[in-house]
Amino acid sequence: MNLSIKNIEKLLIEANEKSHENSKCIDCKKDSNVYGGRWIKQSEIPSLDEIGQPVYMDEERVLLYPLSHNLIIGSTGSGKTTVLYDNCIDFYSKMKEEKRPSFLVLDLKGDMYTRHTKKLEEAGYKVRVIDMRNAFFSARYNPLATIFDYYSECCQIEKAIKNQSIGDTYKGVKYDSVVQANSIALARYFELNDAIARSVNELAEIIVVNTDAKNLNWTEGGRSCLKAILYTMLRDYENKKFGMTKEKFTLSNVIKTSFTTENDYIPLINWLRRADDIPIVAGALGSCYDIRAQVTRDGYTSSLNTELNKYSLTSVSALTSQSDILISEIAECKEDYAIFLITDSRAQITNNIAMMFINDLINTLSESADKKPARCLDKDFIILADEMGNLPQIPNMSGKISTLRSRKIWLQMSVQSLEQLDQTYGDKVAATILDNCDTHMFLGCNNDISKERFAKSMGENEGLTMSANIDNSGVAQMSVHTANIPVVRKSDLGELKLGEFYVRSRVCANLQSSMIPFFRRTDVDRSEKPYELQYNGFDPEKNVYYIKETNALEGIPSDEKYTSKKKPIKTSIAENFSKIIAKNNTGEIIDLDCDNEIEYKTEIEKNTPPKTNMTRAYSEPNTMAEQIYLDMKKKINDENKIQECISDIITLDLLPTKIQRALDDGKYEKYAKEEKKERWIPFFRYEVLFDANLKPKDGKEKVINKLERKIKYLTAMNCFSEEIMDAYQNVLDCIKSMSKIEYAKYCQKAISQY
Repeated sequence: MNLSIKNIEKLLIEANEKSHENSKCIDCKKDSNVYGGRWIKQSEIPSLDEIGQPVYMDEERVLLYPLSHNLIIGSTGSGKTTVLYDNCIDFYSKMKEEKRPSFLVLDLKGDMYTRHTKKLEEAGYKVRVIDMRNAFFSARYNPLATIFDYYSECCQIEKAIKNQSIGDTYKGVKYDSVVQANSIALARYFELNDAIARSVNELAEIIVVNTDAKNLNWTEGGRSCLKAILYTMLRDYENKKFGMTKEKFTLSNVIKTSFTTENDYIPLINWLRRADDIPIVAGALGSCYDIRAQVTRDGYTSSLNTELNKYSLTSVSALTSQSDILISEIAECKEDYAIFLITDSRAQITNNIAMMFINDLINTLSESADKKPARCLDKDFIILADEMGNLPQIPNMSGKISTLRSRKIWLQMSVQSLEQLDQTYGDKVAATILDNCDTHMFLGCNNDISKERFAKSMGENEGLTMSANIDNSGVAQMSVHTANIPVVRKSDLGELKLGEFYVRSRVCANLQSSMIPFFRRTDVDRSEKPYELQYNGFDPEKNVYYIKETNALEGIPSDEKYTSKKKPIKTSIAENFSKIIAKNNTGEIIDLDCDNEIEYKTEIEKNTPPKTNMTRAYSEPNTMAEQIYLDMKKKINDENKIQECISDIITLDLLPTKIQRALDDGKYEKYAKEEKKERWIPFFRYEVLFDANLKPKDGKEKVINKLERKIKYLTAMNCFSEEIMDAYQNVLDCIKSMSKIEYAKYCQKAISQY
């Protein structure tokens, strides 16, 4: 058969197009047999017994996939809002109360709030809105409120345990014993401390953004400064005379504090020293604020102040002055909430506030879920995050998205392209997000790389393709062969109309799907609720906190550097808890309060003679080192062997630090006179007991294990006198015999000595 080149080309196109058509994914309009999906009628939504993710919808029926994390890819105008989010919100509003979810909507223009509020309220939802375009008429959100609530609860627990006022009932729950109730409270105290640290760290990550990987040091310094300010403000809450309250624990007052840089930072440094027993504050003082290198200090503080300056707008102060929407109430899941966050395109910083709210909500919901018997929320909570690629990173996104599923917390995120997701989170975290989103929806975008990546992710099917060639004599030769044919071609993704999209699912069938844009639907109630303006009561002169005034209350000078005094050692919450145990066991209260001077003495201290002028020589490290060297020489004749033993002593950290240093000096020209061992062994035992290397910072059991290892090494070396071996054993027995309370006091004294 003679074929022209045009006919051959036409034949090839038709044949290969037919092969591609046979390879394409399921078209919901034409095929109702969808693996993993569930078809329902619109009229059946109010009787649904299980929530699902709508992936197809028209005026008569809906296709539901199992609820999962969902990533939506669509550029501006592709229909993310009106095709997907509007239809989803309408779907939730029609569900029966027992099964419907609570949800949060990141509403960029505020139109979703206007369109859906009326019917949501009629359905029984509690609708709340934070409108950052109208800051003075909006519900407010204080990003620091949750941290303050945690700290306030910590103080309450600490006070209750100290005063023994908990009894056998904690938070309305009656326990089998007083000790059990207090144990639950103590565990809650430590959980809250971890939650405070985590929340402060994540808040610092959102506020002080790292924009340059090469200058990460400045970013970390700025974050350290912010953390120190937050912790010192919390510490001020403990002393009522400073007047720190929840209403004053705000971003506005953090900004005022951080910008107190006059007089070479002296007022700010003096204020921070009030809390320099907190490691984070002490670290910031030592490495960022109270340093001689002025350029370095200015670099750290400017890194923080540049970012804080973005929050200095009066509208932002109004938004963050207090919390009208209580996240803790939302997390209790006693009512159904529909929360709308409306950002302001004129002030990009509102995106950061939106992210603070979302992150705070996720953390609080997760904490609430973990307390439930099933370790999940009673009802599903869905976050509809439109244009999430424009927001800052959710801190620890990899860890969060991997665990939210089991807690019934779901993320429905939209980005303009996959490259935008990579740019915001980095390649590794973005890959984790993609892996944890079981459903991907592609509505259309202008980024060719994103099209290619999505088309590739839809997979390929094996099919028949036709090829042809014309030989030198002009005869056409045609052949048919098998090939991998893409399910979706890159060109297909550029031909989508409004309402059409592709669905890639890990657990269900891939789809060519569609939804009627919400504004075209005739089966829904689109009556809108007009936006009501009511002033939220913000007063810029109210609840202001000035650190100079608090410094004056404490008598700290503002014009010269103040070195904080050694703070009294207050009774730890664990030690106060031990009182309750002691009282429960004996019926008597044991007074365990520790002041600056600790009266408790170990048996070794009791048996150690005072350092009088006559015996002082035997307590000096050099003298003791010479005596030990003399003992070794009596036992080992080989001088080289002795030096090897000394090297091993220092390497293995066997003797007290001061004595090791003396041995390392190698000055033994004048050996100590051979005296009775009882004259210097008591001091040697004392040095071992309070050796810096035996500070019980790791706990009693680790110190005991360390001592046992030392005794084992000393025995194996076989170069020490019996008195040294006995001294180590005495110290070991002494520590083993200590109670937890005695050990805590020994710990305090050891730290104070070194």
